[in-house]
Amino acid sequence: MLFVQNFMPVLVTEGNKSLRTKTPRGCGRMVLSVVIAFLFSVYVSYASAVRQDTSVKRVADTASMFPIRMLDEVVITGRPGTMPQDEYMRLKYRVRRVWPYALLGAQYLEELDRLRPELSKKQFRKTVKQRQDELYDNFAGILKKFSRKEGRVLIKLIYRQTGISAYDIARDLKSGFRAFWWNTAAGMFSLSLKDVYDPQNVTEDYYIEMIIKEGFDNGTLVYAPSHKDHLSYFYTPEDLGVKKAQSPKDRRREKKAARKNDI
Repeated sequence: MLFVQNFMPVLVTEGNKSLRTKTPRGCGRMVLSVVIAFLFSVYVSYASAVRQDTSVKRVADTASMFPIRMLDEVVITGRPGTMPQDEYMRLKYRVRRVWPYALLGAQYLEELDRLRPELSKKQFRKTVKQRQDELYDNFAGILKKFSRKEGRVLIKLIYRQTGISAYDIARDLKSGFRAFWWNTAAGMFSLSLKDVYDPQNVTEDYYIEMIIKEGFDNGTLVYAPSHKDHLSYFYTPEDLGVKKAQSPKDRRREKKAARKNDI
């Protein structure tokens, strides 16, 4: 696999200069970018979301017509724990930063899920490879700048949107060994591919969900239902305010044009 080949020498070679000189934070970012690119580029085998009609419906009674709109499910539960204000503000920053990428990742996975029955195995593998290259070119440079804590939030939000953990993606679609290897690599930098999203029982997840709902209300986050709502959505990177990283090919083209202008 492309990302494994490029990364493994840095991880396992004790004498490698990169391993000695990079700070743990820098290494964590590199691992994170590889893991997230891997998540985005594989097909997730969860059932396709059942599309429900979200248009306004009207029901008649003896007196008048009332507009009916489906609302998100609201769960009344006790708060699983408390969080200091400064920690909450840092968490809010992380959620707002990674939210667009969680939506893009979930959309790519749903797209592959939808295309699979229509394509032969060869065509599907080719499509996955194309999506993999596209995502790597567009977003790998940005993902490398994420901290480990931002990476953990992103992994949880992908679970929120798809209903499947990163570990299960690797285990079901690659192999148990591949899942174990990736989880071990992530664990070296305080990440776990087995992380799930449980706002009713996990304090951090509770506050993440609260931040998301608040963002929907005040417009700071683009609305997107969770996988439990069985609703479909589609946003372009431009809709989400995501700027694509410049690909190596584009950078070479710009340098070539600049040299011509200098001449």
